[in-house]
Amino acid sequence: MSTQEQIRNAAQATFKNHLEFLSSGEIEKWVDLFEENGILEFPYGPADFPKQ
Repeated sequence: MSTQEQIRNAAQATFKNHLEFLSSGEIEKWVDLFEENGILEFPYGPADFPKQ
């Protein structure tokens, strides 16, 4: 398996877990998917919604 395929597989697994954890309310597992110093951005939220 090439490096590119490994990266794609890891990204797909992370996104699958993102959807599964968030939709099932497993917030601690969902938070663990993110880098410790990561920033979650919401560029398309309503005007009064935080952008980060």
